[in-house]
Amino acid sequence: MIVGELSASREMIVPIAVRGGAGDEVTIRAVLDTGFGAYLTLTPEVINDLSLDVTGIVNVMLGDGSSTTLLKYAVEVVWDGQSRTVPVYEAEGDPLIGMMLLYGFDFHVHVVDGGMVALNPLP
Repeated sequence: MIVGELSASREMIVPIAVRGGAGDEVTIRAVLDTGFGAYLTLTPEVINDLSLDVTGIVNVMLGDGSSTTLLKYAVEVVWDGQSRTVPVYEAEGDPLIGMMLLYGFDFHVHVVDGGMVALNPLP
């Protein structure tokens, strides 16, 4: 189970450990974004700290309907105790966890300030 909390601004926040190619690991607090269809975004600072190498460039459509180009990387994440390598996009703002990383999980939210966010793997 992965446990996080609902922020005062009503964002579902969970911790996630990310590792770079040299084995450097940081735990970040990321927002669950059910409108984001990919795996994960990280800030340029975290990407630099982990010394990630660019693997491509992607065009993405944002929530406001505009489009932009983002750099793509690969990062190892520890998700529900399991290590896996996933694509990550570089983006400013809070790191986002998208639906591809949430796939196969059930989540529950106590919608009050500081409420629990719980993600459980489906059988």
